[in-house]
Amino acid sequence: MKQPQRKPQSFDPERFISGAASAADKPAARPRRVKSKPKAVSKAKPAAAGFIRSSFDLPEDLHERLKIAAVKERRPMRDLVEEAIVARLDALDY
Repeated sequence: MKQPQRKPQSFDPERFISGAASAADKPAARPRRVKSKPKAVSKAKPAAAGFIRSSFDLPEDLHERLKIAAVKERRPMRDLVEEAIVARLDALDY
């Protein structure tokens, strides 16, 4: 990038003695760097001890059925999902 050339200035003994600098003598201020935004912090609770948090997508109708079952049985959806997965893996002998 080509820098603009400054015009030579005449010698001013008063300015030299006093040490005062005019605005023209000061280098142009560099633009400030914009700080990047902090990374988004998850609002999700950390997994309980002995558990690993997993995320997956469910079809809307399956999610609705799971939610209804959890309300009817007064149990957390997580417990119903865990029970279903364990039953399925036990049936497959894994």
